[in-house]
Amino acid sequence: MKKPVGLVVLLFLLGSPGVVLFIVGVVKVISTARFVSTAVPARGRVVSLDLLRVNQDDADTYTAVIEYPVPGLSPQRFAVSTGDPSAYQVGTKIDVLYVRTPSPEERVAGSHSLWTGPLTLVAAGIPWAGFAVFLGMAALRSPKPPTPAAEPEPFWPT
Repeated sequence: MKKPVGLVVLLFLLGSPGVVLFIVGVVKVISTARFVSTAVPARGRVVSLDLLRVNQDDADTYTAVIEYPVPGLSPQRFAVSTGDPSAYQVGTKIDVLYVRTPSPEERVAGSHSLWTGPLTLVAAGIPWAGFAVFLGMAALRSPKPPTPAAEPEPFWPT
């Protein structure tokens, strides 16, 4: 029995975002793992906390500028966006991971700041894609052919 094209398209549209979230999350997890395995730890400090954007719903965005030492170079700086200004007070010591080659990259060394985004994408993609696959399997499986029924006896004799 041929399945309706609309059902296949609907299931594809339902499942695609979950698959995309999962794949992007896995790529980000692998990227973060590679970064952590090659990064050099350093002890930095917050040198300024700047208001980046004022939102009307009182959820302002701040940028914490973090400075850290690099052997053989002048101290390096990078910015971290945060919605909570109390997370970074000026003068606070912060653990930093950095890679200087091939392109400079710095991140705050807390496990929360490193892994939350990638793992959230994976965690959102798995059930979403799994639910779509489950629906697809349930909707697209072939029904059993009907069994032929016995011919009923006529009510009136012929």
